[in-house]
Amino acid sequence: RDRRGRRFRPAHPGVEDPAPPASSSIDVLLIIDRDVDPVTPLCTQLTYEGFVDEAVGIKNGAVEVTSDDGSTMRVRLNSNDALFRELRDLNFGRACDALKEKTSSMQREYETIKGGKVEDQTVGEIGGVGEKL
Repeated sequence: RDRRGRRFRPAHPGVEDPAPPASSSIDVLLIIDRDVDPVTPLCTQLTYEGFVDEAVGIKNGAVEVTSDDGSTMRVRLNSNDALFRELRDLNFGRACDALKEKTSSMQREYETIKGGKVEDQTVGEIGGVGEKL
């Protein structure tokens, strides 16, 4: 019998249908037409990755970025990029704070190089600061 109490006719008379599985991972599939739910498409994503997708557009895991000279470059966005891995799931307000902190840190490192006499520093020291940036 179905949920309304109607009895099913067997597909093959004289042959019993096998028992339904004991449990199913999906009980109900609900499909909602956009005529019924017009609000959902207007909702915005609140993560850094969602913000990048809405602002620039992520296509196949990459974005196209235009440089100052007008050339475009395709940049992959994945977990191999340490910065993107750190920011991708953060709320974009927190991601902006994290970017601000990283920028301030880079500025301090630059001031360390600029404040000291570069002539007095070894190539290794300058390279070490460059790696931190």
